[in-house]
Amino acid sequence: SFEDGIYRRDAELETNRNIRYHLADIPLPNGVLRVDKVSVPHPTVIRYGHYTLPLSDGQDISILTSKKVKNATIISNGEYQLAMIPLYGWDKTFVTTTEGLHPVTNKCGLIMSEKNVENESILITLSLWKKGKKSFTKKELNPVKSLNVDETTKTVTVVLNDKTTKVVKF
Repeated sequence: SFEDGIYRRDAELETNRNIRYHLADIPLPNGVLRVDKVSVPHPTVIRYGHYTLPLSDGQDISILTSKKVKNATIISNGEYQLAMIPLYGWDKTFVTTTEGLHPVTNKCGLIMSEKNVENESILITLSLWKKGKKSFTKKELNPVKSLNVDETTKTVTVVLNDKTTKVVKF
C-alpha cells in the first residue's frame, strides 16, 4: 500500500516462510528511508543492500568517508555516488565488489548493512544517491531530524528536517 507518504509491503523468504519482513519506505528527494521489522524463528544474519554502482573494466570503486555524518558509508564510480547510513538496529555496514548484479556492467560496488537477528528487530536505514563528483553535503546526509522507536508498541516516529512527521506502526 501507499498511504501518508509511506510505501508498505510484506515479504517472506521463499525458502523459509517463517522469516518475515514488514517493509516501509519513506521516499526522499534523493533517496529513501527504510523502516523495517524483521521476524525470524531462529538466529539469522539479515543483510540489506543499497543499489549497485556499475564499474567499467579496470575501474575500482572509491570508498569515501564523511566527517559530516557518523556511520555514513559512501561509494563513488566517478559519475555517481551512493550513501548508506544505518540509523537504528544494524550491527555493521560494509562495501563489497561483486559480479553479475548490475545490468550495465558485470562488476559493481555495493554497500550493505548486516544484523544478526535473534527473534525480531526493527531496522532503519537511509539510502541516498546523487550524480556527479561533488560530495554529499551535511544537509543531504541528514534529512532526519529525530527518530523515536518504541519496541513495545512496534511504532517508529520519524521527524524529517522539513518538519514532516511520519509514523510507521507494525
